[in-house]
Amino acid sequence: MVVYNVFRDRMLFDFLTTYYGQFYSAVQAKAEKPPPLSREDKDAIVKKVKESISDNVKQLLPPSEAPLPCRSDDDDDSPRPPLNVKRQKTEKI
Repeated sequence: MVVYNVFRDRMLFDFLTTYYGQFYSAVQAKAEKPPPLSREDKDAIVKKVKESISDNVKQLLPPSEAPLPCRSDDDDDSPRPPLNVKRQKTEKI
């Protein structure tokens, strides 16, 4: 198993916003095809995305040679580590 830490890239988002807008407009117009992109635009998008992945995606754990064993919750009664998840309060009935 490999674990990655992925960081937000606001510059890439801003760069792609123009293309998102064009695509959204085509969807709203019920176009049969996505809007055409020039070769230069496609190359620029690929380059920016690759740079962003290189800068903003970090591998935290090395790949494991052996796959992790599958465990059923019924097989093991040992305590589980807590998850860093905010829990919502529910009303008692």
